Amino acid sequence: MNDIYQYERSELAQVRAQLLHLFFIVGIFSFLVNLLLLTGPLYMLHIYDRVLPSGAVQTLVALSLMACLAYAVMGVLDHTRARITARIAVRFLTQLDQRVFSLAMQSAQFRRTSGRTTGQANLASCANDQPFVITAKITPDQINHLFVGQTIKIKFLHKGAAQDLQGRLQK
Repeated sequence: MNDIYQYERSELAQVRAQLLHLFFIVGIFSFLVNLLLLTGPLYMLHIYDRVLPSGAVQTLVALSLMACLAYAVMGVLDHTRARITARIAVRFLTQLDQRVFSLAMQSAQFRRTSGRTTGQANLASCANDQPFVITAKITPDQINHLFVGQTIKIKFLHKGAAQDLQGRLQK
């Protein structure tokens, strides 16, 4: 039975190995984005070291243009990184979709044959008691709390903030 799990791991490893170059590119883009995140602190450092003591407007304009360019490049890199990771996810989905679906169907068949219902089973296992699917039971009360309760809280917070702001402006 252990060979089945080795096969599943190697199947996932094969898909991951096919996409290794994309992971490498995402790593490079992440490194560059993290370097460009230093733009703000370096900009402020140069402003306080060079512009304020000398009052040089040309230096301020040049530093501001360089900072804007660095932020624009960071935005492009971050957008490209997000697109690449979305493509990685799509490739994982397309290559492993049938396998995951068949395992989910086997899990449903196992629960049906063992006499458990989906509401009773939180952890489905296969033949060797190796867990592979975790299900969560969400009640309508929890959904109501998420969508209705949280929006009511937000409305009260906004109303309270607006009243607080009005009180401060009147003083």
